[in-house]
Amino acid sequence: MGGVAMMHSAGFKCREPRRQVHLRASIRLGGRESEVLILNWSSRGMMLSAPCPPERGEYVEVRTGDQSWVARVVWSNGCRMGVRTRDNVTLGTVGRQLATLLHAGKSTASIQPRNKAIGLPAAYLSRLMQWAAITIAGMSAAVGVAATAQTVLSDAFDPVSSALQRGRR
Repeated sequence: MGGVAMMHSAGFKCREPRRQVHLRASIRLGGRESEVLILNWSSRGMMLSAPCPPERGEYVEVRTGDQSWVARVVWSNGCRMGVRTRDNVTLGTVGRQLATLLHAGKSTASIQPRNKAIGLPAAYLSRLMQWAAITIAGMSAAVGVAATAQTVLSDAFDPVSSALQRGRR
């Protein structure tokens, strides 16, 4: 039995790959509109970040530029939510919108490549490595300063130590 068939027989759903993106958008719910950020998408849904996400089961319209999708909120946790779209979300529609916004200077959106080995955005891994390098450099500098201070203080207090040793005798 193949891996996908085994996953289905074990009760697991196959999860489609997600494309990471940070794209400003809006959602419309019952006549009110809110700003959101599209964090990722697959062909049938998106993960969004919003200050006050709608409840699970509510229908929303996700809009970015001239593209829009009707979607149902399938989960909500804190400021994030997952929506399942009625129509397919394709790289073409999101990618064209992203390229248009970037070209017009109306968005700082970016598609972030992910590190396939551990599933983290490459930009995050880069910042993490920078932090680690700076931390190691700082610790090395602190050890160097401590060693220098020990040498200087040792030289300065040698005469005092010798006098104290002679005074005890």
